[in-house]
Amino acid sequence: MNYYLAIDLKSFYASVECVERHLDPLDINLVVADTSRSSKTICLAVTPALKSFGIGGRPRLFMVEEQVAKMNQQRQKLAPNHRFANHSVSLKELTKNSYLKLDYIVVPPRMQLYIDYSARIYQIYLKYVAPEDIHVYSIDEVFMDVTPYLHQYQDNPHILAETIVKDIVQTTGITATVGIGTNLYLAKVAMDILAKKAPADEHGVRIAFLDEERYQQQLWHHQPLTDFWRIGHGISQRLAKLGLYTMADIAKCALAKDDQALNAKRLFKEFGIQAELLIDHAFGIETCTMAAIKNYQAKNHSISSSQVLFRAYEIGETYLIMKEMVDKLSAQLVKEQLVTTHLSLSLRYQAMGEKIQMPKGSKGTIALPCATQSSQQLVRAASQLFSQIIQPNVYIRRVSVQFHEVFPKSQAQAAQQLSLFVNDSLAAYEDGQTEKLAREERLTTALLDVRLRYGDNAVLKASSLLDYSTARMRNDQIGGHKK
Repeated sequence: MNYYLAIDLKSFYASVECVERHLDPLDINLVVADTSRSSKTICLAVTPALKSFGIGGRPRLFMVEEQVAKMNQQRQKLAPNHRFANHSVSLKELTKNSYLKLDYIVVPPRMQLYIDYSARIYQIYLKYVAPEDIHVYSIDEVFMDVTPYLHQYQDNPHILAETIVKDIVQTTGITATVGIGTNLYLAKVAMDILAKKAPADEHGVRIAFLDEERYQQQLWHHQPLTDFWRIGHGISQRLAKLGLYTMADIAKCALAKDDQALNAKRLFKEFGIQAELLIDHAFGIETCTMAAIKNYQAKNHSISSSQVLFRAYEIGETYLIMKEMVDKLSAQLVKEQLVTTHLSLSLRYQAMGEKIQMPKGSKGTIALPCATQSSQQLVRAASQLFSQIIQPNVYIRRVSVQFHEVFPKSQAQAAQQLSLFVNDSLAAYEDGQTEKLAREERLTTALLDVRLRYGDNAVLKASSLLDYSTARMRNDQIGGHKK
């Protein structure tokens, strides 16, 4: 039998910030959020301590403020003379003393720090499991196929899971939640639904196990369905319209005879090929293995960039933002020795006043004359597309750029060399273009080297110094947040 682990670093960003301040993430109320973006900003992480007061994992900052105010109203009624003597960010102190006002710490995100911690923790994983048996699902979550390693741990995956997590806690101060399953799906569900509600040990570690039998016993009637991996609100609502509210309902539907109104055929009619996954998961079955994940190669590759602007931008201002984004993506192509054949733009508009009718946005795609990584060619194509799709007299709030059909530059060069029937004048023109593109690539490579040494803002275009440019700010960000 195979065994898999799903490991989730608990409230990762918030835990890192606590550890950096020599605070206990299980005791201190802390929120990671960029307050400069107003109280509507989404909190990237909340410590388990603060979650215990009824605050979710990814709330908006104003929701935290409202819930804390609500809790303090209740606490004040219990305080002597209905007055707070002091305030505290410690769960232990707040639990012990009703006269303390609930308080919390707000810290800005530091994305590079979280990446560094994640890399350190990955090195801990490698002490126990080979890289080919690890799939990094996100910065704070991994899957492992631990089957080949269990002979060292009394054939007990629970012992191995405990060993790994205790090493993480002792080395970094970060705790984790672990799901153990006989397939990848069961490991994930064990972690998401059971482990997060299981009693914690002295280090805050929670571990849960599922095989197909336990899954059917413990989770077949669990609600809501959105707690299960890969079932979002949209799918859940479509299932509800069919009268399916639990995994047991889906399983019974799949087993129903053809003459019944609700059967497997009805599921396939509603969900297409996705019905196969729903039915498998209803029975706790997952055919995907770690080897399949490692061997998977996407048929089509793309790279993209998107940003929400901090105010409504005029068309001319947005045009500069779009060019900056295309320029940066083209530099990524040069760095990774890739080319692209298609470019798409998406613009999201903002109405200026309730009475003004305005389309939600515009989008379009343009095919390039040839596979390229040239910033000049890509900006020219993007400018043409921008002019085609932009609506008149609009304000823009979101810009997205995507390069499609991305593949290695070497493949494009090989395809060009296979073209035998080219006349002399065309060949001479292409030679000139090739040299021009080669010079541009050398310049871009040199700029990348400078930026690698001295930072992304070491060399900027003059237009990036304009007040409404976002290039400098975004160069100091990772994933839209401060490094």
